[in-house]
Amino acid sequence: MILGQEAPAATTPTDLYTNRPKFTTTFRVLIAERGAAAATYRIAIRVAGEALAVKQYIAFDVAIIANGEDHTVPIETGPGDVVTVQASTADLSFTVTGVEEPTAE
Repeated sequence: MILGQEAPAATTPTDLYTNRPKFTTTFRVLIAERGAAAATYRIAIRVAGEALAVKQYIAFDVAIIANGEDHTVPIETGPGDVVTVQASTADLSFTVTGVEEPTAE
């Protein structure tokens, strides 16, 4: 299932997905470079929506070739966690796909 999609402005941290309360989510982030030049991207997982900090990055200035694609390994997040992305140019698209499951209460 597609959980979120963004094509952020260059160098602008953008929230791609926020995990719903009382749910865990297993997901991947797919990245597409739509331009004619190579670019870089960043992905952070902000536990419980904390302010963006260096410790949260799972990908930092990862190179992606012109007209290329990339993806993460499966990642699991908990209630309130936020996936934030950033691109070096406005030519990247990010899609998060996955499965949301209710947490045990």
